[in-house]
Amino acid sequence: MEILKMGSIYLNGILLTPSAVCSANSAIAFGDSVRGNEIQWVVDGNRLIADRCVAVNMTWAELNRQGYVFGRPIRMNGKTMLCRCPKASTSSMWTSEWDDILKRHGTDDAVWHWQDNAFWGQEDAEDHPGYRSACGRTAPRHWELYHKNDRHIYVGFRPILEPLPPEPELEKLSLGSKVKVYGPSGVAVIGKLAGLDDYDLTLASAKVPSGCGWAGKTRDNAIVNRNDIVFLQKV
Repeated sequence: MEILKMGSIYLNGILLTPSAVCSANSAIAFGDSVRGNEIQWVVDGNRLIADRCVAVNMTWAELNRQGYVFGRPIRMNGKTMLCRCPKASTSSMWTSEWDDILKRHGTDDAVWHWQDNAFWGQEDAEDHPGYRSACGRTAPRHWELYHKNDRHIYVGFRPILEPLPPEPELEKLSLGSKVKVYGPSGVAVIGKLAGLDDYDLTLASAKVPSGCGWAGKTRDNAIVNRNDIVFLQKV
């Protein structure tokens, strides 16, 4: 089994040791490795799986608002990757992504640090509206349901990193190309490329979601500072 140290975690802009306890509405961000504060990852093919919760006392809803449940691009150590929650069981009738990971890499608590810490999965509980699955805490495959707004000192965020496809070169995109632009808040702006200079990207017919303060909105266009772009893809 290969363990890789890469990147560090920040809460509200403050560098913290992995497994930090969060307060309500803490903003999670990832950055380049800081010695002594690196996140440890288990290498699983082309994916990286955190060897523990990197932040606890977070609600599922908070992670979702920040884009981390189903995937948000982040940059660490010169790499841009999709950061998301694992897929976890909400029924004893099916095998989850987490079960498959444990089959490949074993269940040792010294590797996964599941004892006394559960992590949020992506899935809804079919017969329990508003509830999500959390895995771990009493056994590596143990799962239980919590409401998406529940906050517990023993439930947190265990990220998975996946490689993203190469970004298209902006200067080579033709005007009118439809693009999806991710900024520092984790949400994305979608629109048609209407203009480009050394500083800004102009998108026509743009959808600017709430929480997207890094994108300015004029009557017809969205204006994005190129320095705020974390990842861009053609859609």
